[in-house]
Amino acid sequence: MRAFLKHIGWFLILLMGCATLLSEGSLFFLRHSSFYKPSFVANALKQKAYDYIVLGSSIGLTTLNTKVIDNASDLEGVNLSMDDTGIGTQCLMLEHFLAQGKSTKYCVLSASVADLNTKHPGLSVNNYRFLPYIRRNYVSSYFNEFKEGDANIILWSKYFSFAGVFYYNLELFYPSILSAFRPNMKNRFDGAGNYQYPLENLKGHEKLTFTTLPINLQNPYLERLNMLCKENNITLVVYIPPMKGKNVVFLNDNYKVINHSAILDDAYFFYDPIHVNLAGNKQVSLKFAEDLKLLIKGLP
Repeated sequence: MRAFLKHIGWFLILLMGCATLLSEGSLFFLRHSSFYKPSFVANALKQKAYDYIVLGSSIGLTTLNTKVIDNASDLEGVNLSMDDTGIGTQCLMLEHFLAQGKSTKYCVLSASVADLNTKHPGLSVNNYRFLPYIRRNYVSSYFNEFKEGDANIILWSKYFSFAGVFYYNLELFYPSILSAFRPNMKNRFDGAGNYQYPLENLKGHEKLTFTTLPINLQNPYLERLNMLCKENNITLVVYIPPMKGKNVVFLNDNYKVINHSAILDDAYFFYDPIHVNLAGNKQVSLKFAEDLKLLIKGLP
């Protein structure tokens, strides 16, 4: 019996050792790739200083095209938005950006009205993309703020890397294999961090009528992002992207805001109610370049 238990013990040790080697290798290849935005920030952005960065969820990712904005404004920017994330993750992204020794003059936050309005934000769906950096204090500190199961799995990965890699196997292990052979491959964004929804589901031109949507800007992470910007001499700009048939009105004005909620009055430019398509992306980006230049000109 003792010999049997001894063999079982050695087998478990061997199994854990193999799992650890496999998962550490997986995280290593992701950490040295450009596949997800956190690794893209660390490895693909050779430039140190930018005029502006765009932070946000899929709304920021698909609405503001930094290539179009740069051509129209003579500014230099990069889109660091990551789909299915909230303002808490955008705070973490800015910390990550600054931790790489990079800087920006303006931080443009493009978030959904629901996210800006919430008082109790939860853990974002795609936060696992920061798992390759979980041993960095600013990353682990962020996940320590949550008591949810997924946050605990990510935190356990600080000591047992196989916990997160096996749990998020489709999202981490398989991309790490791609990254091992193609480290410059990117997950649905270009070399400036942008992505556009295609011209699909079009039903021709349709004039929109608008209803009012109030916004209170009360997400606690918004103030944290603002404080982080102030500590690093960055001007925070809250950007409200176009929404199909919605006109946002503000219940407070504590932040510098560019409100484009109602600038598109034709359904032709929308992919869905909250995302613009390729045509809308260009229209909005050109207008944003114009308004950003005006905002910068008006700042002291």
